[in-house]
Amino acid sequence: EFQKPRFFAYDPDLCAHGARGLGGCRQCIDACATDAAFSIGEKIEVDPYLCQGCGSCATVCPTGAIRYAAPEAGDLLDSLRRLCAAYRSACRNSAGEQTAGDMAHSPAAPAIVLFSADGASDIIESAAPKLPGHWLPVAVEDAGSVGLETWFSLLAFGAGQIMLLTGPDPASGLVKASQGQIEVAGAILEALGDRHCKSRILLWPGQLELPKQALEIPPIGDVPGTFGALGNKRETARLALAHLHEQAVAAADMEIVDIASLPDQAMFGSIDVDRDACTLCMACVSVCPASAIQAGGEHPRLNFREDHCVQCGLCATACPETAITLQARMNFDAQLAPSERVLNEQEMQHCNDCGKAFATRQMINRMLEKLSGHWMYQNEQARQRLRLCEDCRIKQMWDDNGAIEVHPGER
Repeated sequence: EFQKPRFFAYDPDLCAHGARGLGGCRQCIDACATDAAFSIGEKIEVDPYLCQGCGSCATVCPTGAIRYAAPEAGDLLDSLRRLCAAYRSACRNSAGEQTAGDMAHSPAAPAIVLFSADGASDIIESAAPKLPGHWLPVAVEDAGSVGLETWFSLLAFGAGQIMLLTGPDPASGLVKASQGQIEVAGAILEALGDRHCKSRILLWPGQLELPKQALEIPPIGDVPGTFGALGNKRETARLALAHLHEQAVAAADMEIVDIASLPDQAMFGSIDVDRDACTLCMACVSVCPASAIQAGGEHPRLNFREDHCVQCGLCATACPETAITLQARMNFDAQLAPSERVLNEQEMQHCNDCGKAFATRQMINRMLEKLSGHWMYQNEQARQRLRLCEDCRIKQMWDDNGAIEVHPGER
């Protein structure tokens, strides 16, 4: 008998899998190679005895609700930051008077090889004598467990390249999950104007691919980051992105695209609202797990925080008018300098009798349009009752007792 390790930690409060009976994000379930992750309604559950610790669920999770716990992401990032700093220090010592700023321009920026401790240790050991001097192997529980926030942090710490070595026969779900996130990272780096965006992050689902000649990719920017791994997955990713963006702005040869489209699996993005179709029923507000969509208080308004949006799709599913569409993208201003913007705003409908504001005018017009063929609303008096508040509507129906035919034709 033995105690099987529990590779993951799950926070249901952050999970965007479902809300109010509606389905949302399924990325961890789709990525799991052993069917250990499964739905239990509005949340998910992971069977620790089926879980093999590949980490693909943590890699694709947009909120950080499920994270790898062997080791914790903060501990891993702290050790990687110290590793990059130690490498630069050793290079300075060997070069004599060379400064940290000069080293940032050196082509020998560290290339971090993250390899699975169980599956790829033998490969690294046998290849060690042939590894280029700037390749720094780092053992992790599984290379597939390391995701976008770790990659961006490493690039911010001064790494020139990141290589993921899974070892032979990795799970198909792991390969698909990692490749999908690498596509997202590449699109973001391309938006930063990185000429090496296609080769910054490489996945080797098998043997180590030693180059015929040492490929040396310079880091992004002159000044390495020193931030700590604070907060959750998205907060760590934003810290790293903020540093990379700052370095890209300072570089004369990098042209930044302010807003760039991303692959559908991205955890960053916006939503589009069809104002002609939206009635401000606030169904989207009630299901949003990240408070990205918020009501306007006393005003008929939808407010939006793009830096909160995780692209789970719950808002689009909940919308009765199909007025919402997702837009996976990287908007650097919205992510790095968060602000609230208005998605939709409408005039209020005031009661024709008492003047009370009780709904939006567009909602009432939409109701009249949908009920235009209903037999109970074929006369003007019945239609005008919809323009009354709940109290005045009851009063008028009481006053008109006998004039309303609930079952016509039965007299």
